Amino acid sequence: MNTSKTFLVYVLVNFGATSVFINKAFVDKHCLNICKLFFLVLVYNMDRTLNEIGQISKMVNIVLQYKTHVEKTLLVVQSLSKQDLILEFI
Repeated sequence: MNTSKTFLVYVLVNFGATSVFINKAFVDKHCLNICKLFFLVLVYNMDRTLNEIGQISKMVNIVLQYKTHVEKTLLVVQSLSKQDLILEFI
């Protein structure tokens, strides 16, 4: 479902990230549509401890825009501390 909602987000661009993440609190607050995975994936923090969510079971399909660049992407729903999104830098 396309909600056409627009949000200002706080993003961390991480050179070491292995995927793109969205904060579970942000997803809940804005009632974003989630996609449930058929299998669970264990998740670890950067310090190699198990993340408080423990596993990936949900993703969000959204369109990201920065100035004139627009990109549709699938974000992993994760417990993040301060950021709304973490983007990997390639």
